[in-house]
Amino acid sequence: MIIETTTIGMEFTWDLAGSQGASFILYPTDAHTTKEVKEAKQELRDSRDVVSIRVASTHDLVDRFNDAIFSHPDTKKLKWYEINNEFDVLRKAMKKGITTDDYVKNDVLPNVKVTKKMYLAKHGKSIYAI
Repeated sequence: MIIETTTIGMEFTWDLAGSQGASFILYPTDAHTTKEVKEAKQELRDSRDVVSIRVASTHDLVDRFNDAIFSHPDTKKLKWYEINNEFDVLRKAMKKGITTDDYVKNDVLPNVKVTKKMYLAKHGKSIYAI
């Protein structure tokens, strides 16, 4: 996921939606106003081929957090089943204001074996085939 920024400092991502253009997701912070969200949308419409624009949902935010966890240098050596990335776990961590770096250091790395056991119990040996 490549994160870009508008001229007013609002982060966004995009995916190709077809020959007509791309779909955009804006990631405003609490510091951004409704007016700034409208300005960011207009900036994208003026400078890009926009098919759709929306503000990030909780799922989008959790997906972005999850991507950052798997991109973290300390998780590169781990298998997917050694990283607890269940939606509710990540959502709770984000609500607490835990950074990706802290999540990896304090929740992922110390619990690799426990997480692997959890996924084995949940999905069986099929985890090794994925």
